[in-house]
Amino acid sequence: MLRREKFDIPNLDYFQSKNNFTGSLKKFRYKIEPQNDFLIGTVWLGDYCFEKSKILAEQQFPLNHDGLEELFSWLSDQYQQLTEEM
Repeated sequence: MLRREKFDIPNLDYFQSKNNFTGSLKKFRYKIEPQNDFLIGTVWLGDYCFEKSKILAEQQFPLNHDGLEELFSWLSDQYQQLTEEM
């Protein structure tokens, strides 16, 4: 697993094998899904799962090393923005 700031996210090969990943940091929740040649990052706040929550942001990234780095930056930005509002 890669660790960027506070996010533990699997390596690129995990997503290239078409595996989804969900994680959380306090009330901040995120999901990463590979779709075709992209990684889709989704974030929400609260105690509930993805299916029962209001999605606050979603972003698409290339399914490669650069895209995964962009995803880390985006998650950090989302975490900072959304948790400041809590």
